[in-house]
Amino acid sequence: MTIEEFILIKLKLIQKKHNFNPLVGIKQLNNNQDLIADFSIFAEYIRLIKKLKLNVEIPYKPFEIKSKVKVEENKIYVYFARLESNFSMWKIGHSKVPYKRGKALQTSNHESLNVIHVIPGSFELEQQILKYTIKYKTNGGSEWRSLDNEQVKLIVSTIRTSGPEFLSLSELSK
Repeated sequence: MTIEEFILIKLKLIQKKHNFNPLVGIKQLNNNQDLIADFSIFAEYIRLIKKLKLNVEIPYKPFEIKSKVKVEENKIYVYFARLESNFSMWKIGHSKVPYKRGKALQTSNHESLNVIHVIPGSFELEQQILKYTIKYKTNGGSEWRSLDNEQVKLIVSTIRTSGPEFLSLSELSK
């Protein structure tokens, strides 16, 4: 058994029980002492994967947990959904019910698609993001982009903390 296989087995056991979001970190625990021990083991495996540059895909199923973003009725949200088989393929869209929209998209796609990020927004914000990321457009359609996780996290966190104004300044550079 390789170290990658060993770590993947251990991560699957932890994720079957808790389904931690690897992109969120410790703040998802909400000071729940019962989860801290398991999360620290989970985090240690993640650190090991990065340190040793292992080829291990962290198991995570966002549809199997309740969303951290409380979706309010009659508000529009911009969502970032990612293909499970290709972590660089993202669909950027808008919806009043983004998590249900993610499930609906799943029926029209033969590959698993997970809504990873949701931010309050509008059709206009979605269009700004699509224009900002135009250099990364794929052949999958007008809303599909080839972006890495860090690029998506940067876009989402900047919008959440500073607003969308930066989107009109330039395009995301390659």
